[in-house]
Amino acid sequence: MADADFNTYRSWKSWSQDNFYCLPEEDRVYFTKELECCGIDNTKRLSVFEIGFGNANFAKYCHECGFVYAGNELDTELVRRARSSKIEAFSSGEGISKVAGGRRFDLVVAFDVFEHIEADELIEMLKDARKTLSEGGRIVARFPSGDSPFSAPIFNGDMTHRTLIGLGKLDQICRSSGLRIVRMHAQSVTVLGLGIANAIRKIPIVAGRRLTAAILTKLYFGKQKLVLDPNMVAVLESNSTRVESRS
Repeated sequence: MADADFNTYRSWKSWSQDNFYCLPEEDRVYFTKELECCGIDNTKRLSVFEIGFGNANFAKYCHECGFVYAGNELDTELVRRARSSKIEAFSSGEGISKVAGGRRFDLVVAFDVFEHIEADELIEMLKDARKTLSEGGRIVARFPSGDSPFSAPIFNGDMTHRTLIGLGKLDQICRSSGLRIVRMHAQSVTVLGLGIANAIRKIPIVAGRRLTAAILTKLYFGKQKLVLDPNMVAVLESNSTRVESRS
């Protein structure tokens, strides 16, 4: 995108200088729960690289947890803001392995990034990211679920989205990248940790979604394990031999 397009996109996303590198409580609770669901121990001093850090919410979370954090972003203005906030930030034009400088990362994350990238480019990016993983390191990605009819408002709601990914396509991408799917699941819902009113509101939503997903999957796909929530979260490893699914 041109600079003018980036300006428009930041405005559309409400990413301002004032709310850059902030962490709302709901995001803090969500990140903690999502990492737990992905099998990531946030009590350890992890080395983390984020692909496409956006408004730097997760960067703030990582620093609060004591993680060693670095990230990249395509928008040069966001890179400037990050560096002004003392974040180790790089342009997405530079390869991850190049900017890593020989470092290894316990965790590489990409929240709402895969859908912006063409499949062939995504494969090359993941090949590069795989080179930087520590032993047992993981890649965690969140993106609209190509398995789900309910992801359409998310995927079609952003003109910069390019690739819709379901389990089958993700498996193909991983095989081409030298990766394996450890597990995949619906994006975590923050039920606990945000007060009684939030829990009362969210519990029936979660129960309703699980029941609906189970019925629709059985009716249309039999025994296939699919993610019918709008967003899917996938955990990838270079040395995994398992494929798990949790809706």
